[in-house]
Amino acid sequence: MNDWNHKDIFEIAWKHFEVVAEQRLKAFHFYVLMLAASVGASLTALEKHAEFFVVLMCGLFCIGSSIAFLLIEVRTRRLLQIPKNVMTALEIGDHWPQNLRLFSVDNLRQEGLWKSIVSYSAAIRGTMIAHLLFGILLVLMSFCPALNPNLDDSSHKSPKNTIPLSKSQP
Repeated sequence: MNDWNHKDIFEIAWKHFEVVAEQRLKAFHFYVLMLAASVGASLTALEKHAEFFVVLMCGLFCIGSSIAFLLIEVRTRRLLQIPKNVMTALEIGDHWPQNLRLFSVDNLRQEGLWKSIVSYSAAIRGTMIAHLLFGILLVLMSFCPALNPNLDDSSHKSPKNTIPLSKSQP
């Protein structure tokens, strides 16, 4: 016999939603700290005319961290959708007052393209994609001196043989 009522189901779904939303926010806060540090280090490396390897490492770090956090964002967004769907389904029934159907109203107000543009998810993903593009630019700049006049042209070339060749005596 099933003793679950709508209130119990909603509370369980809400707790799940709350935990995942909190984890998502903490992950984004950590990402913002990493973003500030990586962009700051990258700009400092460019300003100080760092060798290509330093700029390359900064670029690879930006790419790697943005991809990792983008994957975390996609996963937590999917996890958030599960309890949100449960709560929306519970709100639709006759037992739920019309003025308290928060998830249903939010879904109706933000349909189509507008929903995908004006949201926290779009802002978070946009930040991560911009960071990814910045990392790609850094990698390109490290290999193409024409893109970065601050890099020493000789810093990305292989070291030349410095062993002097002995001249044969006549």
